[in-house]
Amino acid sequence: MSDPYPPIGDYALIGDCHSVALVSRMGSVDWACPWRFDAGSCFGRILDWEDGGHCSITPTELSEPPLRTYVDGTLVLQTTFRSVDGECRLYDCFTMRRGGAEHPHRELLRVVEGVRGRVELRLHIVARFDYGEVKPWIRRHGPRLYSAIGGDDSLVVSCDVELNRIDDHDLEAVFSVGEGERVRLSLVAAEPATIDPTPPDPPTPEEFDRRLDDTVKWWQHWRSQ
Repeated sequence: MSDPYPPIGDYALIGDCHSVALVSRMGSVDWACPWRFDAGSCFGRILDWEDGGHCSITPTELSEPPLRTYVDGTLVLQTTFRSVDGECRLYDCFTMRRGGAEHPHRELLRVVEGVRGRVELRLHIVARFDYGEVKPWIRRHGPRLYSAIGGDDSLVVSCDVELNRIDDHDLEAVFSVGEGERVRLSLVAAEPATIDPTPPDPPTPEEFDRRLDDTVKWWQHWRSQ
């Protein structure tokens, strides 16, 4: 049986000065602890491939290996996927806005942007809290809004495309992006009591775009000091 674990060098790091995530070359968040560096994970596949949890956004077909870089002067990761039919970019970051260094927003933002042609992708969210020990329950609160609650931890999930619940514990979707189109996915760490029975309405797509832009500006300003 082949080893499913990618080499550690295949992972790129993103963070917000309080927490980190590791993103594989294929667009899978295989480690994330959005509460604090020393908190339990919500995605931990890097430690347990079967039960650790992950959040993947991966093309259904590739014509060449993905290309990766950071947006200049930032911890915003940019992954380029190319298929026979098109090309798209995946941006990954923990959002940074005013006050974020002291009071983190605890938001993992993933934005897929079409560059040319049309690319089909598969999105899969398998949240597992406390290093894979806790399997959360998924609730749907609206066409773009979901929550994952398990034990003392929870995530608020919002996405531009409709997500399908799998066995009440996972979320998935297949979607495509064309040139100039975007699909956004936001995962926010929250206290269960603050989102029960329902979390606040999700931000607009335009607001998510502003958050991505603000994160780029925040890191570039930080680097220039």
